[in-house]
Amino acid sequence: MVFFFFFFFFFVFFFFFYFFFVFLFFFCFFFFVFFYFFFIFFLFFFFFFFFFFFFFVFFFLFSLFFFFIFFFVFFFFFFFFFIFLFFFGFFFFVFFFFFFIFFFFFFFYFFFFFFFFFFFFFFIFFFIFSSFLTLLLLILRPLLILLHLLLFLLLVL
Repeated sequence: MVFFFFFFFFFVFFFFFYFFFVFLFFFCFFFFVFFYFFFIFFLFFFFFFFFFFFFFVFFFLFSLFFFFIFFFVFFFFFFFFFIFLFFFGFFFFVFFFFFFIFFFFFFFYFFFFFFFFFFFFFFIFFFIFSSFLTLLLLILRPLLILLHLLLFLLLVL
C-alpha cells in the first residue's frame, strides 16, 4: 500500500508538474513556431513580390542590353561584309540575318531570363517545402513523444 501510494504520488506529481510544464512549453513553442513561420512567410512573400518586380525589370533590361549589343555587333558585321554577303546572294544574307540576330536574341533573352526565373522559383518552392517539412517535424516530434509517454503510462497503469 505504501508502494502504491508513492507510485500514485509519483505519477500524479509527474503528470501535474512535468506534463503541465511540457504542455506549456510545447504550446508556447508551437505559438512561437507558427508566429515565426507566418511572419517569415509573409515577410518572405512581401520581399518576393517586391524583388520579383525588380528582377523582372532588371533582367528584361539586361536581356535587351544583350540584344542591342548583338544587334549592333552583327549590324556592323553585315555592314563591313556586305559585299561578301551580297556576292553569295540574297538568301545567304537572309539566312545569316535570321541565324545571327534572331538566334542570339532568343538564345540570350530566353536562356538567361527563363533560366534565372526557373532557378529562382525552384529555390523559392524548395525553401517553402523544406520549411513546411521542418514545421511538420517540429509538430510531430513532441506529439510522438507525448504518444510514447501516454503509452508508457497505459502500460504501467
